[in-house]
Amino acid sequence: MCIMIRVYVENIQDTIMLNAKQMHYLKNVMRCQDGQIIEIFDNQNEWRAKISFPHIHAIEQKNIEQKLATIQRRPKIGMGYIRKSRLEWAIEKATELGVDEIYLLMTDRVNHKYIDLRRLERIAIEAAEQCGRIGVPKIHENIKLSNLPELNWVVAAKEESSDKNAKYYESQDNQINNAQIKSQDTQINSQSDSLIQSNLVEIIENNRTHIEQSNSIDFWNGDGILIGPEGGWSENDLSLLQKYNKVQLHDNVLRTETAVCAALTLFRP
Repeated sequence: MCIMIRVYVENIQDTIMLNAKQMHYLKNVMRCQDGQIIEIFDNQNEWRAKISFPHIHAIEQKNIEQKLATIQRRPKIGMGYIRKSRLEWAIEKATELGVDEIYLLMTDRVNHKYIDLRRLERIAIEAAEQCGRIGVPKIHENIKLSNLPELNWVVAAKEESSDKNAKYYESQDNQINNAQIKSQDTQINSQSDSLIQSNLVEIIENNRTHIEQSNSIDFWNGDGILIGPEGGWSENDLSLLQKYNKVQLHDNVLRTETAVCAALTLFRP
């Protein structure tokens, strides 16, 4: 099966002038010819189009009802600045995994500040063209935790517990004491199959299963997730985020870009 070439445009019109990068991509990289059919898309629509260099002509709107269903609940993600190559990789993968908006966070332990926003936007566009999604995520730079938009965030953070085997996290409205945690942890060992069927999130990695209790915290019962930088969250950061629920993605300490992929993989619209 031949994969259709896709090109992102800001606004679909009957006739669109290709920019220099698009011309290079279509003519020199993909070896397209006049008359060839490709797909074009913006943040709301997808069309079949015909090439007539240096233009493309929209000829038929595609049925994107299935794709629009996923757009309605795309997650947002906030992540601390990390090294250039790792940040670019994270932006690419977050786009492929369907993120709606990306907030680049200025936290206490940020050691790298990426300043080439236009390059990150190009990376997101190329990832969107490749993966078949509609639209490109908006990237917000230099966001302080105190200036985060008022959304229902979930914070990726390790919760300390006297019981090292406990996998539950307390919500603000439903505190769970240590005795309950130990009791429920025992139930998981003997009845994991039935618990998983009761609105629990199953995280399987390296042949280990980590389960969150749904009446304590629903991992994606929110608008998005916040992930710290390479040095993790500081005490001051966590104090600014204390009103949000917290979730532990894994027993191991994950790199920021790994945590981005892990969190978005768990999300199902």
